[in-house]
Amino acid sequence: MDIAVTFLTVIANLILGLIVFLKNPKRKTNRLFIVLTFIVSAWSVANYFSLKTINPDEAIKWIRIIMATTAILLPTILHLSLNFPESNPSVSRIFIFFDVIWTAVITFLCITPLIFSHAILTNGQITPVPGPAIFLFGLHGAFHLIGTVVVLIRKLRRSVGVIKEQVKFMLLGLTVAFVLAFITTFLFVVLFKITSLVFLGPNYSLILIAAVTYAIIKHRLFDIRLIIARSVSYSLLLVILGVIYSSGLFIVSTLITKESTPTSSLISSTVLALVIAYTFQPLRGLLEKSTDKIFFKERYETEVLLNTLSKTMATSLTLNDLTNRALAVIAQELRINKATFAIVNKDLQIIESKHLDKDLEITKEEVLEMSKKGKMLILDEVDESHIKDVMRNKDIFLALPLSTKEHFIGFLLLGAKLSGEIFFDQDINFLSILGPELSVALQNAQRFEEISRFNVTLQEEVKRATAELQSANVKLKKLDQLKDEFISIASHELRSPMATVKNYVWLARSELGKANPKAKEDLGIALESTEHGISLVADMLDVSRIEAGRIELNPEKLDVKHEAELIVEELQKQASDKQVNLSSTVSGGLFVKADKERVHQVITNLTGNAIKFTPAKGKVTITGLPKGNMIEVSVTDTGIGIKKEDMDKLFTKFGKLESGINVPSTQGTGLGLYISKNIVELSGGKIWVESTLGKGSKFSFTLPSS
Repeated sequence: MDIAVTFLTVIANLILGLIVFLKNPKRKTNRLFIVLTFIVSAWSVANYFSLKTINPDEAIKWIRIIMATTAILLPTILHLSLNFPESNPSVSRIFIFFDVIWTAVITFLCITPLIFSHAILTNGQITPVPGPAIFLFGLHGAFHLIGTVVVLIRKLRRSVGVIKEQVKFMLLGLTVAFVLAFITTFLFVVLFKITSLVFLGPNYSLILIAAVTYAIIKHRLFDIRLIIARSVSYSLLLVILGVIYSSGLFIVSTLITKESTPTSSLISSTVLALVIAYTFQPLRGLLEKSTDKIFFKERYETEVLLNTLSKTMATSLTLNDLTNRALAVIAQELRINKATFAIVNKDLQIIESKHLDKDLEITKEEVLEMSKKGKMLILDEVDESHIKDVMRNKDIFLALPLSTKEHFIGFLLLGAKLSGEIFFDQDINFLSILGPELSVALQNAQRFEEISRFNVTLQEEVKRATAELQSANVKLKKLDQLKDEFISIASHELRSPMATVKNYVWLARSELGKANPKAKEDLGIALESTEHGISLVADMLDVSRIEAGRIELNPEKLDVKHEAELIVEELQKQASDKQVNLSSTVSGGLFVKADKERVHQVITNLTGNAIKFTPAKGKVTITGLPKGNMIEVSVTDTGIGIKKEDMDKLFTKFGKLESGINVPSTQGTGLGLYISKNIVELSGGKIWVESTLGKGSKFSFTLPSS
């Protein structure tokens, strides 16, 4: 029973180690893991033989082997925890160096009498006698065991998600394995004198190995379903071979030599055979790699190389980057002295890898002549012809045509192998698979460069057009400035003569009295037109000042009620002539800080517009109320309202609205609301309108209170 348990434990450990190791032998974590499984297996075997012998001299040898494997096992677990589940490059190399040296020293001491000097047989049990250096072993074990627990606990606290779960499994497996081993190999022996379970001690390591393997499989650190199947079948094969070997050894020793083979020798030779079987492939690979380096015959994995080139082609956008990176990989992996792309565009483009001799000199005509063959050209297989002469003279040993359905791209031209050998079937198959994929990648890179060149041309055209637009914009700004200056000068110069005309027309009208009613009526029309012209000139002058940023505001404390009543008085005649009820309901105590003349102008504009667009029997009201730290002034009418499509015209230059059907056409500059908006905003307020077609409008503005 003991041997079966030990044997199964060894096989299980090796299978689990093989599952992880074969997936990625280059990964540090995997290498540490397979080392751990071998050490544990050796530990289990040594423990079994130490318990089965009653010879003190033989027992002490096995005990020292157990101590030596334990001395290596504990640091291995610590370094596995440091690199689990991912390799940890931050681990200090100095620590690793000194730990390896220290472990080597302790391991050496373990096989000497300094750790256990000898063993004695007491009541049928082997008891080892500690040596003078046993405390060093205890210190060694405590340091690595405590260090492993500390490392895993710190990782558990810092990690999240999948990594945390993986660390949790390893910590759990380590804890359970050591607790069970402590109970059965120490507590039961010391407290209850039970030694029948001591042989199970090393087998608890299977719990740790299984926990780590489960963490890897369960949380998909690797995709190992295929490798599991292969490892299990491979391990079962080795087990069967081991059984056949041991059985054969037993039969040979019993029937032929007439001598029985001791069980220990049989088990030792079987385990040794299994170890040889497990290490055969790694040793074979190591030796092949060493000889390949000597004779330039290093093999490459076709799938791995194709995947590498696929990633290279997928991550390379420009033609230059793609070709140079691809040539570097191909020349290195195929071990050739040079590799060249001959790409046919309008001209022949030659892109070469690093090589040993002169540059490749080949013409476009020679490349096109080679393309007529329509297949891969291998120098040794090409019939004697001009093409073969070209390949021979140019040291081209293989020419791979590159083309897509649309057009011919060029050739991948390969030189001689560094080993001096020919291109084998593996090389031909690899290049046959690579050709179409490489052709598509080159075509995409060419199109990318065409698009890039077009983008450069487009950007240059955009820059040129932008420069022209900027130049035209500067000219337009100058013209606009000249226009504003002209309007300003013209408006200013027109005010004085028009005011003079107005005064003389008024005097002439006054002097006529009642003598000539017709002439008096004509002079009245002339006076009204003159006033309209003066108003237009004033508005244009204001607009010119606003747009030039030269309008001046002189803020002062202003009584809103007083201004509203004054405007009602000024516009009362105009309202009465249209039979419109004009009034003010502004309460006292409302003061704003603004330019008195400009505020008067704004309210007058809004009220005058309301009167113009309000039919007879209508009503226009000026109101005012406080709004926080602002005063809101509104002019409300019961006029025709404003259409939705006309709302955008408000507060713009020359934004005149058409009169309603029942309202006579009115004259205006179309600048009043535009000027009002700018005055209000320059004073720190805002202006807006609310209107319902057919029911009236409400123009409102705010000014800072004083």
